[in-house]
Amino acid sequence: MSLVKLREAKPVTVFCPIIGHEHYYAEVLFTEFLVEHNVAFAASEHAGPLFRRMFPDADTARKYGCGRTKIACMIESLAKAIYLLSLLLWSYSF
Repeated sequence: MSLVKLREAKPVTVFCPIIGHEHYYAEVLFTEFLVEHNVAFAASEHAGPLFRRMFPDADTARKYGCGRTKIACMIESLAKAIYLLSLLLWSYSF
């Protein structure tokens, strides 16, 4: 990412309307990153401590707690939702 894009980046609070729960959005973003780049879920076990060391003053980093179990659960829930939606759309195509 270029320096110009970093300056234009919006804070996480813009995307998460519930104040105090911005860390949920951060967890979803990191899960999306792992899936998109085919990174092993085990890498997520080290992400929280790394984020806390990289951003010691950030409240979102302090509250981040997304290990491989939570990531697997989020992906499974999303896969189920996509499957059910595709079934629903398929059933209406007849």
